[in-house]
Amino acid sequence: MDSLERNGCQVTAMSNSLEALEMVSRQHFDLIFLDLAMPELDGSELFRRIRKIDKQVPIAIITGYPDSELLKKAKEHGPFMIMIKPFTSDEILQAVNTFGQQSTNGSR
Repeated sequence: MDSLERNGCQVTAMSNSLEALEMVSRQHFDLIFLDLAMPELDGSELFRRIRKIDKQVPIAIITGYPDSELLKKAKEHGPFMIMIKPFTSDEILQAVNTFGQQSTNGSR
């Protein structure tokens, strides 16, 4: 998060999936980083519910288990970027820049 804030990004962090879902229902986000392993709702279910609220927001799913059933379930709910743990702050910034360029080019 620090590297994002140092690069001019506004960051909102949630401690569990229900808080995240509530926040997405109240506010627009340019990009969502979503971990598959979360308290209350798993990341696949949260992804499905976010898609009901906002079909267009770019989502990067974070996982240490790229072959997991949760990731396979998430794929049923639309496209997303996958970031496999561990990753560097440069990779996070690259994801933000990629989605930012899509937004600037009207691809969102």
